[in-house]
Order: sequence, then C-alpha cells, then structure tokens
Amino acid sequence: MRQIAIALMVLSSCFEPGEPPLVCSDSKPGCPSGKVCVGGMCLDPESDLGSDLSSSSADMSLLSGCANGKGLAIGLLGCWGCAGTFSPANKAATLCASTHKLAINSQLITDSECQSVKGGFFLSAVFGGTSANYSDPRVAVCGSVTVQTDPTFFGCGEGGGLVNANVACNGFRLNIQCQSVNGISRSMQNIDSASNTKANNGALCCPK
Repeated sequence: MRQIAIALMVLSSCFEPGEPPLVCSDSKPGCPSGKVCVGGMCLDPESDLGSDLSSSSADMSLLSGCANGKGLAIGLLGCWGCAGTFSPANKAATLCASTHKLAINSQLITDSECQSVKGGFFLSAVFGGTSANYSDPRVAVCGSVTVQTDPTFFGCGEGGGLVNANVACNGFRLNIQCQSVNGISRSMQNIDSASNTKANNGALCCPK
C-alpha cells in the first residue's frame, strides 16, 4: 500500500496539466498580454498551432468572393469588389460567388477601407438619394428618393460622392448616383432593377 502511495506521488509530481486554453472571439479577443485570438483560442503566436491556424485564416481570407474567382479584397473580413457590368436580366448579385452576397451594410468594412478602393465603384444593395452632383454632403435619404435628391446606390470606391457620417446609409458614406455618365441606371428603388455599363464598376460582395 505504501509503495502504491509513493508511486502516485511520483506520477503527480511529474504531470503538469497546465492551464486550459482561454476561449476568445474576433469581436471580443480578451486574451492576456502576449497571446492572440486564433481559431477561438488564446494562443502564443509563435506556437505551431497558432502559426498553423493563422496561416489557415489568412488562406481563407484570400479566397475570392467573386463569381469569376478574381476581384479586389476590401478590408480584412471577407468583402470583395467584383468588377463587371450587370442589368436586370443579369443582376448585380450574379457577380458574387456562391459564398457571398451583395452587402446590405458596412459592418464588415471600415470607412477608410471603403474610401481606399481605387479604379471603380462597387455597389451594395443599399439604395437612397443624395444631393445633385453630390454638392451637399449633409444630404442623404436612405431607402427612397425625394424631389430634392437624385437616385443613388451606396458602396465603396471612387467615381461618386461622400456624405457626412451622420447621414450615412447603413454605415456607407460613399455613393454613386444613377446617371449615364457614371454608367449606372435604375428603373425602381432596387439593385435588381439597376444596370451598370462600366466594366470597372461592379458589385460589393460580402460573406453570407
């Protein structure tokens, strides 16, 4: 009996269970100093597991959200600018990959990320109205158009206007008006009824 007790003492002195991994999330990392939130756990970034999961997350973030497998990554949370023409017969949403959909708000994209996009304008599904020729950044109507505003789609990129943060529509400040000079037209207050004739414009596609 005494020998068993001694053996147990030896085993217990050799076994260090350590602390269980801390659970975290991207929105609430809450990890101690020196740790990073990877795959829902607080890990040492230099550890093999931490490195493997970080690499895996990076690979996933590089998967295109566009139907043609190309496009421009906007931000770090999986949104893409998918260039191409569209019409009511071939809707803007068809530019998105099956894993993505037209953005309905800016929750996955920061204002600066949106404004840094160059080369064209990528439309979200957010419709509204802004002042003629974007002349007054204090004016924006979300979801409809008034006699004082021109029909507009919000999104990311260049070639349009910028409204103030306090009148942004679903978080979007950048917008492009439905005018032939912009290549954008619409028959109803709906992205499915819109057309884009400029190949450098397109759809703003975010994860479903």
